[in-house]
Amino acid sequence: MKKLLLAACCLLALCGCICGCMRKEETPAADGAVSQPVLSMQEEQMDLDSGDEGTVSEWGLTFTVRDATPTGATLIWEQSGGSPTGELETGSDFFLERLEDGEWEAVPYVASNIAWTAEGYLVPMGETVEKTVNWEWIYGELSTGEYRVCKDFSDFRETADYDTKTLRAPFVLE
Repeated sequence: MKKLLLAACCLLALCGCICGCMRKEETPAADGAVSQPVLSMQEEQMDLDSGDEGTVSEWGLTFTVRDATPTGATLIWEQSGGSPTGELETGSDFFLERLEDGEWEAVPYVASNIAWTAEGYLVPMGETVEKTVNWEWIYGELSTGEYRVCKDFSDFRETADYDTKTLRAPFVLE
């Protein structure tokens, strides 16, 4: 229980740090007619191609998507082998990118008030975790195309002592 409370406190601190690094920005709606506010990372964090595709080998961590539909999917993270230095964990947050003309672009939000709760999900050693998500409230119904779900995972040792990596799990909607 103490570790779970500590992990939750760490995630709250991380969320505060992330929110402090974000700014509101106007982005055109899908039809180009109306602008809507979205959150975007500052320039040093905007490289959508940075991060690991779907694996962190030193942590033995793999991130994939199953049963993707225009409104949601099952996210799967699995820990097998590797040598994390602490406890692996993730939160409820994620974001979507779409492949457009050979470039990954953030999928624009359809909602103007996006907020994530501060749950901390442990990634147990040698286990697989499945989490069904519905993204329709954030992104609306997705059209056909190539997408990827992006999600942060942390190797948490103690407060203010952790490493974070963003994993990207691709999927196709036909």
